[in-house]
Amino acid sequence: MNTAIINIKTDPKVKAKAQRIASELGFSLSALINGYLNQLVRTKTIHFSVLEEEPSEYMIQALKESEEDKRRGRYSSFDSDKALEYLDNIINSAPAGPDDRDWTLLYNRLEENAVAKSLKSIGYKYYHFGSWWWPTGKNRLADENINLGYLSEFSARLVDSSILFPLAKKYNFPLLDSRYNQWRRINYQFDRLERIQSENSPVFVFAHFIIPHEPFVFESDGKFLTAQKESQKDINEKYLDQLVFLNGKIKSFVDIAVNSRGGNSVIILQSDEGPYPVQYESNKDSFDWTTVDYPLVSQKMAILNAIYFSDGNYEILKNGLSPVNTFRIIFNRFLGQNLPLLPDRYYLGNMSQPYNLIEYKKPPQ
Repeated sequence: MNTAIINIKTDPKVKAKAQRIASELGFSLSALINGYLNQLVRTKTIHFSVLEEEPSEYMIQALKESEEDKRRGRYSSFDSDKALEYLDNIINSAPAGPDDRDWTLLYNRLEENAVAKSLKSIGYKYYHFGSWWWPTGKNRLADENINLGYLSEFSARLVDSSILFPLAKKYNFPLLDSRYNQWRRINYQFDRLERIQSENSPVFVFAHFIIPHEPFVFESDGKFLTAQKESQKDINEKYLDQLVFLNGKIKSFVDIAVNSRGGNSVIILQSDEGPYPVQYESNKDSFDWTTVDYPLVSQKMAILNAIYFSDGNYEILKNGLSPVNTFRIIFNRFLGQNLPLLPDRYYLGNMSQPYNLIEYKKPPQ
C-alpha cells in the first residue's frame, strides 16, 4: 500500500478529544483527516465552525470513501521517484544513439514534466509562464498558459531580416517586432505573477523568463530600450541595465510571495546555465569539452540556484547541489514523500548532439 505521510503538531488535549469524537462517529482519527483532505481537494473550500454540529452527509460520505480507500489499499504517493532523475533513459532510447540530433525526446520530457503532474494530482493549479523559446512557450498540462503572442526564434529572425522589420520597428507591431514583444511579455508576466499570489488555492507556478539573456530590451529603469539606443551601448552596459531592472522586479515579487499565503510559499530562482566561454560560443555545435580545464567548465556549469523555505531551515541544502534533487527535497520536506536523493552529477555537451553527453567530475581540491 502506497501512502504519503503528513506530520502535524497539535495540543495533546485537542488530539485526545478529536480521537474520542472520531471514535464516537465510528472512524479512526486517520480516516477523519483523510476524509477532510478528500473534501478539501474536491470542493477547494475550508469550513470552520464553533457550533456543536453533526458532520454533514457529504463529510460522512467522504469519510466512508476514505475508509474504503484505506481498506482496499488505494492510496497513492507521487509517481516521481522514477521521473525526477537524470536523463540516462532518454539518452539510451534515442533512435540514433548518442549521435542523434533530434531534440524531440527532450522537448517531450518538458511537456510531460513529473512535477506538474504530481502537484496537479493533489489539487494544485498549474500556471505556466511561457517564453519566446517554443519548447517552453506553453504546456498542455497547465490550467492556464500565460504568454503573449510570439513568433518562433526562427520566424523572428526571418522577420528581422525581411522588408517587414523596418515597419514593425517604426510602428511597434508587437508580433512582428520581437524585441518590443519581449519587453511587453516580461512586464505583463511579472504583473500576472504578483497577482496570482492573492489566490487562496494551492498553486504551482513555472515561469521561464529569458532575461537578462538577450535580446536586450530594458533600460535600468524598465523603459523600452530602442534598437537605436541599443546600437550605441556595448554588451556589458546593456546586460547590466537589464540585470538591474530584473533584480528590482524579482525583489518586488519575492517580497509579495513571502508575505502571501500565510508565509507558506516555496520559491525557487534558478538559471539553466552559466556564461558561455569564448571558445564554446564560437563553436557550439561541435565543441569538445574534454580539451578544456576546470575553470572554463566551472564558468559554464555555475548557476544561480536560490531556494526559499518558509521555516528558514536550509540544513539539507549545500554548495554543489544538483538541480536534479531540488524537487525531491521539496516533496520530501513539505509533501510527506520519501524520495531518495540522487548523487550529484554534472554533464556537458554541445548543440548538435544533445544525447552525446560527457560526465564531468570536479578535480580534487
